[in-house]
Amino acid sequence: MKFTRLSGPTNAPTIYIVPGGPGLSSLTLRSLDLLSRSFHLAYFDCQGTNGTEYDPNLSLTDVAHRLADLINRDESSAAILLGHSAGGIIAGIAADRVNKLSGVVLLSVPLSRASFDAILNSYKSSPVAGSEVEVSYTKDPTELTMRNWVAAYGEMYFSAPNMLRGQALINSDPMSFKYARNHRAELSNLAETSADSILRLRGDVTRLWIADDQGFLPVSEQRRDADSIKAIFEVVSESSHFLSFDQPERVARLVEKYFATQTLGVPK
Repeated sequence: MKFTRLSGPTNAPTIYIVPGGPGLSSLTLRSLDLLSRSFHLAYFDCQGTNGTEYDPNLSLTDVAHRLADLINRDESSAAILLGHSAGGIIAGIAADRVNKLSGVVLLSVPLSRASFDAILNSYKSSPVAGSEVEVSYTKDPTELTMRNWVAAYGEMYFSAPNMLRGQALINSDPMSFKYARNHRAELSNLAETSADSILRLRGDVTRLWIADDQGFLPVSEQRRDADSIKAIFEVVSESSHFLSFDQPERVARLVEKYFATQTLGVPK
């Protein structure tokens, strides 16, 4: 596991960014680099992704706890956890172990059994379900077949104007099929654990939920999950599940609205 860092303004908080999947690398979220105008950034790569070593003995809870330990060893003035999709579940579990936590940002995260049921229904209704590319990944899971499988669901992940670029992003991602294969089943069982962890946070820790309006997780489910953890709820229009890829400026401005102490070079 590792952090890839970008420096921001002096004395700014650090945002620790956790990618989804499970099994996708931090490169899928690098459209958030523009947040370095307001924050220090630390992109987290879980085990097996982006050149890191995979340890089959670690559970997702172990990964979350190690993330918290790494953050606590940092010298940041304040820590903000930002998780996308499955990465939001990991970020939530880590949250109540982080010493200098000032906020949690969740981007289109399934945080309840109902949300996972909605996602499953979306996948089942996709023409990709049961297709050759899906069968190929199921029979022979490798980084290549996983990339092809995830990219095939592009219409569920990226808005129409960005779909081809989004699929290219997935097809070049240094993801980990081992991490995905071995931990996907854990996610739905950990969603409520993550929500409980967030609810235990101090009252002064800001909780921000940013939802897409075109992806496979309905806005209504996201709003319900956000309400369950007492989060501020914002929707980014014309975005799909990878909302920070579809609408990076809008996502960045929402994060800055609630957390930035200083912002440099923001377009007017």
